[in-house]
Amino acid sequence: MTLTAPAIAGKAVSVSYSPAGNALKDASGQAVAAFADRAATNQTSAAAGLPDYLSLDGAGGLLLSQTVASKTSGTTPSGKTAGRYNLDRDKVTLAYTALGTALNAGTVSVPQLTFSVPQSEAGAIVAIPVMALAGAVSQNSAAVFRLDYGDLLFSLPLKAVNFSKEVQASGGDMTSAYLLLKIEKLSNTSLASALNAKGVQMQSPAADFSASIEVGGSARAIDEYSTYVTRSFLLPTTSASASDAAVVRLDGDSGEIVYVPTKATVSGSTLRVDFMRKSNSVYAVVAKPVTLFSDMTKHWAGPDVGALASKFIVKGSTNSAFAPERKITRAEFAEFIVRGLGLNGSSASAAKFSDVGSGGTSAAYIGAAAKASIVQGGADGRFRPNATITREEMATMMLRAMSYVGVMPTVTGSEINAYKDRTSVSSWAKDAVVAAVKTGLIKGVTATQLKPKDNATRAQAAIIVKRFLEYVELL
Repeated sequence: MTLTAPAIAGKAVSVSYSPAGNALKDASGQAVAAFADRAATNQTSAAAGLPDYLSLDGAGGLLLSQTVASKTSGTTPSGKTAGRYNLDRDKVTLAYTALGTALNAGTVSVPQLTFSVPQSEAGAIVAIPVMALAGAVSQNSAAVFRLDYGDLLFSLPLKAVNFSKEVQASGGDMTSAYLLLKIEKLSNTSLASALNAKGVQMQSPAADFSASIEVGGSARAIDEYSTYVTRSFLLPTTSASASDAAVVRLDGDSGEIVYVPTKATVSGSTLRVDFMRKSNSVYAVVAKPVTLFSDMTKHWAGPDVGALASKFIVKGSTNSAFAPERKITRAEFAEFIVRGLGLNGSSASAAKFSDVGSGGTSAAYIGAAAKASIVQGGADGRFRPNATITREEMATMMLRAMSYVGVMPTVTGSEINAYKDRTSVSSWAKDAVVAAVKTGLIKGVTATQLKPKDNATRAQAAIIVKRFLEYVELL
């Protein structure tokens, strides 16, 4: 038996557009230093045959000069006036063609086109003709457009946007539509207030990253991407350690601070914090001390659970206790997964379950998991949020979560042969259990006992979510 699905985009070529958010690498596989991620506008064209408006971007791709844009006045997400850079359709089209040629020649190592907006602007506003982007992604499905705004980066894999669908929903046609990308640093945000209330300080300014389709002067926000999109903060290493840094946002549905999948790396004096998500929002970097639960000081899962709690992925049963040996409920496990994946809360999607409804914080997480096809209800229309969850049920949810991310293992079915109780795995859960064992998400209770129908504890569930996030490179 073989389970297959596309790997995370960017596995073969390690660039920032990978949902896993790996650090940029050159053709030899060596990490590119963080300082190189800042677009160098004074570079000359180092590649023979490039148009005069293209040069190397210092991160493996090509940099568009300011000459490809006409500057008008635009409005940032908060309503400030800033320069809007309207890129020339023909030059962007030719730039992606030149990028393909440079890739084939080995002059560049990643299919990335970068445009840099001066930090003197109140925010970054760039309009790119959709026709140019649609043509680029048809030639190379891995093509990326990167917007640089000082110490903030927005790396958009073009395949993350269904341009035809988005333009149609906007009521226009491809020839006159623009992709509008914006970045703005903000102060006095709801996120900052929520963090202050919890005694957590931001290690970066809050930043709004947004994307929309503009037709006829009217912009329609892109609510969700089809793949994970990487954005980045470039900070001094004095801000936080790579292991402690995490990006967070304030969920509009649950009203809670939640984790955004984060990968942080250090190069010289720069801490690069990449975060990956399928939606836009306002984000900030935090470095919350590891949470010390009173009942976890000597527990085998104490350090890992504390680290997850410090990143707002798991919560205690109370403010001071985690209840590690209590059996975890379906609602709690759904919340752990949703927080780890950085999904938007969706109380409306939970309303279909007769025993959940759309009220309460749990509804936001259950609905999000249901919307992402990670959880399902019974034939009777109930979710059973307070029911405990078995190890094989947990494996099934984990397999669906892998599918959502786009990472699936190849298995043979023999991975569970060492367990004498393998025949007790339910037929509907066998594929998931095999995959969970193969990837190391679930281990045997003993060397020969899997005990698939045992209920999982809160500590076990937290560790499985941690293993999952590490396996799909979202932690």
